[in-house]
Amino acid sequence: MTDRFGFGLGLIWQGEQFASLSNAVTLPDFFRVDAALYYQLDDRIALQVNVENLLDEAYYPSAHGDNNIQPAKPFAARFGVRVEL
Repeated sequence: MTDRFGFGLGLIWQGEQFASLSNAVTLPDFFRVDAALYYQLDDRIALQVNVENLLDEAYYPSAHGDNNIQPAKPFAARFGVRVEL
């Protein structure tokens, strides 16, 4: 947007997949939105926030067998400070 302020947007889609080699259980497809904002304070210091699962969707990105299905993390934000020496 400017020399000091910027943003990013990530769209992730994963199609339906089987949970294991048995093909007995199917994980549904999902769509996730991620975002990032940063602000450059000066030549050496920048602030950044990254948001994962911006819309707080419930989905299942992976599984370790037909009965060990992992839910995804809910809305999560990470804040950071970047310093160049």
